[in-house]
Amino acid sequence: MTPASAPSKSSNPPATSLGYAWYVVIILTALYMLSFVDRTILSLLVGSIKRDLGISDTRIGLLQGLSFALFYTIMGLPLGRLADTRSRRNLIAAGVVVWSLFTSACSASKSFWSPPAWASWKSM
Repeated sequence: MTPASAPSKSSNPPATSLGYAWYVVIILTALYMLSFVDRTILSLLVGSIKRDLGISDTRIGLLQGLSFALFYTIMGLPLGRLADTRSRRNLIAAGVVVWSLFTSACSASKSFWSPPAWASWKSM
C-alpha cells in the first residue's frame, strides 16, 4: 500500500451508536423547546409584567422585540464563528448556563431599569 492510498486517520470520523445519536437529538430538542417557551412566555405575561413593574407598552415592546433583535444581530456572527472553531457541545452548555442565569436574574427584577434587589451595590 502506498502512502497516497493509505487511509487517513482524520478522514474517518469516530463511530457513534444510534442510541447516542437519538439521545443527543432528544436533549437538543428539549433545549429548543425550553428556549421557545422562554421567548413566548413573555407575550402571555404582558398584563402581569406591566402591572407588577409599572411599565408602558413601549417598554414591553422593547423587551419583546428590540432586545432579541439586538442580541441576535450583535452575537450571531461571533457565536457562529465559535461554533465553527470550538467545541459545539461546550458552546451549547455555556449558552444554557448563561441563559439560565439571566432568566433567574429577571425573576428578581423590581423595575424596568434597576438591577435585582440581591445585586444592589448599595447593600454591600
